[in-house]
Amino acid sequence: HAQGLYIRVSPKGARTFYLVRCVRYKTIRVKIGRYPALTIEQARHECEGLNRQIELGITPNTKTLKEYNETLTLDELFYHYLENHIRPHNKNEKYAVYSYGRYLQAFHKKQLSEITKLKVLELQRNLAKDSEKNANTMIVLLKALFNRAIDWDIWTAKNPVQGIQKFREVPRDRYLKREEESRFFTALDKTDNLMMKAFFYLLFYTGARRGELQTMKWSDIHTKDGVTTSEYTQNKTKKFKITPIIEPANLLLEQLRPLSKNQYVFYSPASQRGYLQSPQNAWRRLLKQAEITENLRIHDIRHTVATWLSQERVNHYMIEQHLGHAKNTITATYISHDVAAHLEAINTIFEKLEKRL
Repeated sequence: HAQGLYIRVSPKGARTFYLVRCVRYKTIRVKIGRYPALTIEQARHECEGLNRQIELGITPNTKTLKEYNETLTLDELFYHYLENHIRPHNKNEKYAVYSYGRYLQAFHKKQLSEITKLKVLELQRNLAKDSEKNANTMIVLLKALFNRAIDWDIWTAKNPVQGIQKFREVPRDRYLKREEESRFFTALDKTDNLMMKAFFYLLFYTGARRGELQTMKWSDIHTKDGVTTSEYTQNKTKKFKITPIIEPANLLLEQLRPLSKNQYVFYSPASQRGYLQSPQNAWRRLLKQAEITENLRIHDIRHTVATWLSQERVNHYMIEQHLGHAKNTITATYISHDVAAHLEAINTIFEKLEKRL
């Protein structure tokens, strides 16, 4: 049985399958096809597909499923992608919107049926002239959009991105260099904005991803037997991460607590979500003040901390734990998290940094 599936018999005996449903207080009737050219099982399958579209907020009106697929634009698909995939699963909406607007602009108004593999390859080549990474971002996003459309029965043909290879990217190897350290931390110490100063310092102290630190809650911070830790489930890997908090980080947290008026460590009254949204402007000002012109990203703080730990010959698995990387080896699953040793390693690299400065 499929919800809303009816068969209409004409005075001359022609039998036609329809979907009849009430949508937004209005009865719609969608022609599915005639029997026996279309079997009952096929009609049920088509009807279920239409029902899924309605649940996603798509009203097919009087178009058949095939006709709807042929006229759906990429803009319409992206709207449903945000509403039914990005937001419900708490994924990075800002990045998705930015990537869609920047890399897929050529396809925005095109119907899905117009986006062929050859056109995708052409767009990939054009983007690669400036950046192969940008071309790869486009491929990943467009493939995800069509995969969701297939899952939701919005698109019944093949994914045009299937089989298109991404460019091989050279891994980024940028970190804060020794000759930059003094200028960087001098500029950071002179920062008037306590919230941003604490945010960048805690990225170094905790090895957290930027988004994880932005959404860190006071309830994530625990003290037991004189050791303070941050404990939370990571957004990216969905794994539970425990990070010891060294004393300088604790002092910064104590300064932040009186400023917070909600559950978030980095409270922001200007944000609808209640926490710091974009530290990019503060980061650019900091780099300008430190006279660092070579491209250094906020994410490179993690590379820097990993480099410092590696130079101290810290255990590979402890570096993984500090950065919150997913475990890729079987051996790693048998190694327990030694918080005391972890705390000692973090203390060591920042004590040596202080001496260098």
